[in-house]
Amino acid sequence: RKGAGQMMSAVEPVWGLLWLGVSMHWVQYSVYYMVNFAPSVQDVVGASRRYVNVELAFDGDAYVLWASLFYNAVFSVASVAAGFAVDALAAAEKGEGPRAIRAGRILAVVPLAAAVTWSGAALAQAGVSSFGGFVVLRGLQALAISVAAPSAYARIAETTKPSARTTANALYGSGIYIGSALGSFSLFFNPVLGWRGTCAVMGGAGLLLVAALAAGGGLRG
Repeated sequence: RKGAGQMMSAVEPVWGLLWLGVSMHWVQYSVYYMVNFAPSVQDVVGASRRYVNVELAFDGDAYVLWASLFYNAVFSVASVAAGFAVDALAAAEKGEGPRAIRAGRILAVVPLAAAVTWSGAALAQAGVSSFGGFVVLRGLQALAISVAAPSAYARIAETTKPSARTTANALYGSGIYIGSALGSFSLFFNPVLGWRGTCAVMGGAGLLLVAALAAGGGLRG
């Protein structure tokens, strides 16, 4: 029990990052449950309210283009760039003086800023009126999510002891599965809230989470 308690204490700085990860993957995966390309979808009562592709009038080919190719292209390129930038900041943080302090502050703020971005984009999706607007907001989410993971792992490396780092990384990684599970619940949310309502709930929850973390001192560890 003592060992378990010590381990939980050692990974305490990761809990905020975990919940940000849950929000991130909830936003990332929920869109896959907001579409229905079955030929009979027009016969579904309230189809335009439940499915984004019906209301915004796009087909499966357009969905593949923006949900897969465009999103993944933005994510891949931005992830590499973010990795280089985070490495440079992490190296600077290990130094001394104002530059090190400034780098540490940036690394602590980046995950929160990314969460504000993907949550704000989700909230904006709730009011979007065109397919093009939805695509732009989806790209903004890809950009924010690509920045979040490298900065989160840098925070974990900085705020946890080497003996607890694997556990901390595993804990943070579990956010992928919790968030994707929440995304799948869109199947149940959409009939009740509509796809716009689901986007509003995701975005609002993410912004409230950031506010709570900021009020609690942020992610300095």
